[in-house]
Amino acid sequence: MAFQTSFDDHEEADHGLMAEINIIPLVDVMLVLLIIFMVAAPLSYSGIDVNLPKTSLKPVSSDTKNEPIVVSISESGEYYLKKKQIPFVQLGKVLLEKFTSERSKDVIIRADKDVVYAKVVGVMNVAKGAGAQKISLIMESEDIHSRNVDTSK
Repeated sequence: MAFQTSFDDHEEADHGLMAEINIIPLVDVMLVLLIIFMVAAPLSYSGIDVNLPKTSLKPVSSDTKNEPIVVSISESGEYYLKKKQIPFVQLGKVLLEKFTSERSKDVIIRADKDVVYAKVVGVMNVAKGAGAQKISLIMESEDIHSRNVDTSK
C-alpha cells in the first residue's frame, strides 16, 4: 500500500515522498511464534513425571472435544490428579465430583512401568464405579526395529 502526498513547496514535491507499510517482518515474527507454540504445546503437560512402559502399538486417536481426567500413579504407588496427590480411599469421591462438574467422563491412567499391576486395576475399578465411560492407559511408543528380537522362527 503506497501513497504520495502533494506539497506546495516545489523542492519537496520533486523528491516524491512515499510511505509504505512493510508487513514482511511482522509475518516473519508471527511464523516464528507459531512454530514455537507448535513445538512447546505437547511439552506443556502438567502432571508428575512417570516412567511409562513402552509399547510397539500405534497410538489411538482420541476425542479432543472433551479433556479427559488424568490419574497418575508414581513409582512409589502414590495417586495424583494433575500434580495433586490423592489418597486411594478418596479417589472415587474425587472422580465422581470431577464427572459431575466437567463434561468429560473419560479417564486416562498414567502409571509408572514399575507399579504393581493391582494398583492400575484398582484405579480402573474405582473410575468405572465413579461413572467413567472410557478408561485408557498411556504408554510410550517403542521403535520396533530397534529391539533385538529374532522373528525368523
